[in-house]
Amino acid sequence: MQPVLGDQARLRTRYLYQCILQRASWNAKVLVSTDAFEECIFWEHKVESFNEIGSRLSQLTYNVPQDYYVFSDASGTSFGGFVTTGSEDEPLEMFGSWSMAEQAESSTWRELEAVKRLLINFVNILSGKTIRVFTDNLNITHILNIGSRKMVLHKNALFVDEFCRENAIKLSLVWLPRESNQYADTLSRVTDSDDWEIQDEIFLYLNHVWGPHDIDRFAHDYNAKCKHFNSKFWCPGTAGIDSFYIRITLDNTVKEAVQDSGIEVGSYMYELYPKMCELLINSKSDNTVKSYFNSYKRWERFITLQGHKSLPAQPVHVALYLTHLLNNNSTCHPISNAVYGIKWAHEINGLNDPTSNTFVTSILEASKRVAPKKTEKKDSITPETLIELCDMFKNSLDLLVIRIWQ
Repeated sequence: MQPVLGDQARLRTRYLYQCILQRASWNAKVLVSTDAFEECIFWEHKVESFNEIGSRLSQLTYNVPQDYYVFSDASGTSFGGFVTTGSEDEPLEMFGSWSMAEQAESSTWRELEAVKRLLINFVNILSGKTIRVFTDNLNITHILNIGSRKMVLHKNALFVDEFCRENAIKLSLVWLPRESNQYADTLSRVTDSDDWEIQDEIFLYLNHVWGPHDIDRFAHDYNAKCKHFNSKFWCPGTAGIDSFYIRITLDNTVKEAVQDSGIEVGSYMYELYPKMCELLINSKSDNTVKSYFNSYKRWERFITLQGHKSLPAQPVHVALYLTHLLNNNSTCHPISNAVYGIKWAHEINGLNDPTSNTFVTSILEASKRVAPKKTEKKDSITPETLIELCDMFKNSLDLLVIRIWQ
């Protein structure tokens, strides 16, 4: 099955094999578990979609261009990684700490969980894309392709497979040596000095005096004091990523606009402005906001160094910034991201959109034609491949084949 259906043939039959191996004797009936039954349902509905995605016979020249590259690593106490397009643009980083229970898990579990959290955190930009994940743990490439006998690892592999299917992510995996994964390794050892918590009894006292509190704005799954919480990066249970931080940057602008409109401080309409800020932020998904915010911050750093304001921006400055990106060999995707980020920052602050200017739109269109295309190196030919080719054609009577191999 695998040459026709690909690695799914092994990944999606683990529970079925387990049921067969657990039967009492050769002629005994097979007790089908709930998980194995779900595998049968999966094949009933999905088998036709796997036609022609098995092993390719032209592996020597087959190399699909990638939209993004994801690098991941995990240590005993934390994890980290980043997403890049392969250009000179600043990569999108993510890092976090393990809870005490997670630290007790195996190193393979932590490496697999790190890949899973990176994909979830950056799903907004990875959705519908072809990506390649790099990890320095050889077991991870094996487990994500065909699953694992350890059910805790296999369930994570199934989650990643289903997650990629639901978000149209085409995922490939590559192992690389640890010395080639230094950036992700450094992120996996970052200690967040701001990741602290108050003692439970103090929170209970404060909640009694000023509560009840509904949401913990700066938290993580292992230190949140409320059922709902926000975190800097994705983690299990988070209600939003970095949303409160972004709201702070918007709060003053909305407050000034409300006051300038003639509304008095303390009036009913004035008291509505915090809710208005929240609705403005929620007009986009958390991951979309995160992506736009990062793109805007890159623009802000550039234009501030040049001695000009980032907000409100002048259209000619934005056009020159896009020219700068093209001049530094950026691909088309980071350039369009820059435009969307600048546009978003102006819209939620009630400012005129500088990206609608003809200078900007023309350069954006030009980038689709003149921006460098991603180049992919050919896969190396291994000795095993050459041996297989020789074995395949050793009995051929074709003169052309005989001439090539002699």
